[in-house]
Amino acid sequence: MPFVLRLVFVSLLSTSLVQSASAHSESGECGTLGYTEGEYLIRFKVEVDSQGKSAKALNSISKLSQNFKLIHQPPIKQKGSLKTSNLVDPPSLALVEANESSITQIKKTDGVLSVQRNCLVQLGKIPNDPQIVSQWAIGNMNLPKAWELTTGSEEVIIAVIDSGIDIDHEDLHQNIWINQNEVGGIDGFDDDNNGCIDDIYGCDTAENDGDPRPGQGSNAAHGTHVAGIAAARGNNGKGISGATWNSKIMAIKGFPDFGQYARISDLLDGVYYAVNNGAHIINASWGSGYQPGQAEIDAFQYALDNNVLPIVAAGNEALVAQFTTPAGIPGVFTVGSINSSDELSQFSNYGLAVDILAPGGDSAYGSYGREEFILSTYPEDIGGYGLLKGTSMAAPFVAGVAALVKSINMDLSARDIMQILVESATLKTVIENNLTRTEKVYPIIDAEKAVLLARSWSPTQDTSCYGITCGQSLPPASDPNISDIYYRNQKGSGCSMQAMRPTADASFNWLVYFFLLMPLGTLTLFRKK
Repeated sequence: MPFVLRLVFVSLLSTSLVQSASAHSESGECGTLGYTEGEYLIRFKVEVDSQGKSAKALNSISKLSQNFKLIHQPPIKQKGSLKTSNLVDPPSLALVEANESSITQIKKTDGVLSVQRNCLVQLGKIPNDPQIVSQWAIGNMNLPKAWELTTGSEEVIIAVIDSGIDIDHEDLHQNIWINQNEVGGIDGFDDDNNGCIDDIYGCDTAENDGDPRPGQGSNAAHGTHVAGIAAARGNNGKGISGATWNSKIMAIKGFPDFGQYARISDLLDGVYYAVNNGAHIINASWGSGYQPGQAEIDAFQYALDNNVLPIVAAGNEALVAQFTTPAGIPGVFTVGSINSSDELSQFSNYGLAVDILAPGGDSAYGSYGREEFILSTYPEDIGGYGLLKGTSMAAPFVAGVAALVKSINMDLSARDIMQILVESATLKTVIENNLTRTEKVYPIIDAEKAVLLARSWSPTQDTSCYGITCGQSLPPASDPNISDIYYRNQKGSGCSMQAMRPTADASFNWLVYFFLLMPLGTLTLFRKK
């Protein structure tokens, strides 16, 4: 290790030693990065004498130097030069070359507080993917620090229901889910009887076949771009890094080869396919400006009942999200978009249906906003990598972080993951409507805090439905802008969904009854007279 690097390392450590000696690891546990063999960091008690010199530390170092090679000796502390510290006697550090059998002798040296290995550290886990420097959202979400704890698990499956995925892409092919029940099967035959023929890598519900690769239409890049944001292979020396490096991508193509729009039936078929074939997370970066119908409600409720987490884009119309599909379906996890300054993107939908915000780029509308994009994978026949923006990009960032959380503990339920993502998020006031300049507090995703919280989270044995006890009466909505449909079904607990009319409707009903019964009461009164 170069001498300059050792100095930097020692100085970094010296600023953080505010705990007692007993709190430090004597064995020198260094985590996955390891340590420099044969080097030990010695922490000395410093006592500044009347001449301003740390005599005791110097005496201890002098004794050590007789038996061990000093790699780095701390500078002499001059009186008045010590910075304010919580420690009465701030410690001093020295680096020595020794072997493990010498630790006992070192610890017995007068003035030594603790001994530990010279651990290796880094500025968060930065992958070697060459275009990582252009992925500004990675830093905004604290992903490098989250990657120190987990880079995802192959056990976690993210279903990307979109316009198709380039399953042979250099940055995706290692992470593409494989349907083992179809491998080695009969061509043209539904070997696993799941309704999709030859679906080795996923399903095309739009064309009703087992090829989930994109066509040549205007949406060709969208699905591959979304998949890369969530789970492009990290640290492989190629392209970019996804939010999770190792999780599997179940490719589901719900959009036709040509044309801008998809039939909702094909997309809902994709939801059922994802649940039935083992997905843990569904990413739905699509939508339309109408309130959810019962078919949409049933499909996503089926996912929730089977403990699959649906993560959906809020939409890009700069309108209220609860009046769109699928963002407005209660129970799904709806994601709005922010720019690099954590401001709500000019195009992002907003409102009560939005559960969390994540990076999605921005547009320079009027005097607000900026032109920003998200870099991710493109089909290799149209360049391999490209830029897009939208809540479609924000949603897969959340899906990727959700996969990191799930990888910490596979027993975490969909509801657990939603709570972890929200409770670990950073709350920030943003302007949600530039016309009225309306402000609202939203949670902004923080990958590091989410993963840390997941480590201490106890998986729930849920007896409630999104926090509402089964059978508990829900208050009716008094705000006409709030959907009056409430879900009370979670993890197959048997709770029932019910619709409740707003309070205004109940009042109206009482008025109707009053005016209908009043003439009858009047006639009865006159008859008695």
